[in-house]
Amino acid sequence: MKSPKPRYRITDYGELDLRRTVLYVALFTMAILMVFNVLNYIIGFIIILSVAIDRKALKTADYPLLLTFAMFFIFTGNVSQIENVRRFLGGLAEKSPLLVGITSCQFISNVPTAILFSRLIPPSLYPELLLAVNLRGWVR
Repeated sequence: MKSPKPRYRITDYGELDLRRTVLYVALFTMAILMVFNVLNYIIGFIIILSVAIDRKALKTADYPLLLTFAMFFIFTGNVSQIENVRRFLGGLAEKSPLLVGITSCQFISNVPTAILFSRLIPPSLYPELLLAVNLRGWVR
């Protein structure tokens, strides 16, 4: 069976703004240094925020979507603190992290699922959990 031809082709990628690229690579490097505690995160955050503010992007951002994700993270953080829920979900996830992870991704997003269950299962089961949240991301 012949695969269908793509309907659209992108032929013009535009010009690469070298100055902006260097700036964002530097800011990304700064963020990595913050993760590894080489750079104080408060100083790094202030520098990144002050340099990288793009007013046009701020005007066009999808704030309801960002709020939804923020609520998912708050939800998973709160749920993981309830002892009965921890025991129930942790027990399920220890039996089948793959199935529980894929099912959870139906209700909350992949990253909050990974964060929630990473707090409830032993590290030896992380590979299955990681596979579950990635599989769910591919099967949409």
